[in-house]
Amino acid sequence: MKKCFFLVFLALLLVQPVFAAVSSQEAIDFVSKTNNFLLQGESVEIQPNVKISSQSKPYWVVAVISGDSLAGFIPVSADNATIPDSKSVRRDLIKTGYFLYNFDKLKTNALQQDQWIFNSLNSKRISDLAVKLQSEASLDLSTIEAEVKTNPSLVELLGKMKSELSLMNSQATALSKDIIDTSAYENSFYNNPDTSTLETLQSEFENVFNETNELDAKKTAYVLDSEKLKQGIAQTSLPIETKKSLGSLANPPSEMAYLSSISASSTNLQESLSNAFDDAIAHSQTLADSLETRIKRNSAYQVFYGQDNAIIDKTGYPTLSKLVEYVLAEENADYWKNSEQVPALRENWQKATAYFNNGNFESASGFAVKAKTNALAIYQEGFQEETPSVNIDLIITAGVIIIALLILILVLRNRKKFASLVSGNSEGEKIDFQ
Repeated sequence: MKKCFFLVFLALLLVQPVFAAVSSQEAIDFVSKTNNFLLQGESVEIQPNVKISSQSKPYWVVAVISGDSLAGFIPVSADNATIPDSKSVRRDLIKTGYFLYNFDKLKTNALQQDQWIFNSLNSKRISDLAVKLQSEASLDLSTIEAEVKTNPSLVELLGKMKSELSLMNSQATALSKDIIDTSAYENSFYNNPDTSTLETLQSEFENVFNETNELDAKKTAYVLDSEKLKQGIAQTSLPIETKKSLGSLANPPSEMAYLSSISASSTNLQESLSNAFDDAIAHSQTLADSLETRIKRNSAYQVFYGQDNAIIDKTGYPTLSKLVEYVLAEENADYWKNSEQVPALRENWQKATAYFNNGNFESASGFAVKAKTNALAIYQEGFQEETPSVNIDLIITAGVIIIALLILILVLRNRKKFASLVSGNSEGEKIDFQ
């Protein structure tokens, strides 16, 4: 049994490296170093530093930054450092990553300004308000009702106010629970985001915002009715002290003032979060299209400048660009056996680079592949065999040297005769050219 357990444990150790997860730094390196997805001046980051799941698979969504602006997103599989093939998965990952990127800053700012309403403190305050509202109806208003029971209009108003308090009590109780539930859901989403739950998160937020706004509207209506009640009490024939006491009981619970504060924070936060969701939805397709262009650009770049094992095996050169550079070098271009392919290589390579520079990466890749075929065909046949060639300059130089030597020999053999000519000798000796 122990032996069996040991073998299983050993197998798990051997298998584990195969499934080793890709770290956030490795995802960043994949985008910025291993490949050529970035343009001049762009940088990358992952913010917040969490994996995003889509269809039960984890991804790092790398943000591309240009200056101070967000320029794009590149999702990278956390399993094998690849970009997902599915365009819909890319779009969903970009949408979720875009929201999280803005949400992270939004929440930090809201916390700093004490406007983040999704916390246990706010939940408790709303819960305490619910209890106070129930007490207000059962004690304070009932006490007032007993004193003004002979006044039909005030009794009717008190009945309405009790109904309002009852409704507000149930709404406050629900809001207290929803605040804490939404807080838990938001924390779970933030730490383990999933593209399929982004809309649910939005619904959770909206539900709390709507409940807060409705409760605040009910509070406003109740405050107005409370003023009517106090005015009605003041017009009764009750003793002054009784009027003062009942007027005090008619005041809205002090805890209601808290609703104004949380409602103001809710309104600001609702607008900010709504913009974050809307921006993520509105820009996700454009950024997905931008990613598609980056992928095509990188693919073309790899054909041009990436390590090519086929070229290495056949020529020893690491990349297509290096091989083309060698084949078309001025000292080599005219001496290949396969001279017919040289013009074709030059034309295809010029077209490939022109298309690449103009952003037509698919055409660039196509002509680069043609250039690769040309270059390999030329290289594999090799150079033309060397043939003896007549060097005219060398012949002329040799001839001049020979003539100079003959003249020197002639002068040396007839130096006496030349000397006598120079000295004016008239014996008429002949110069010997033998």
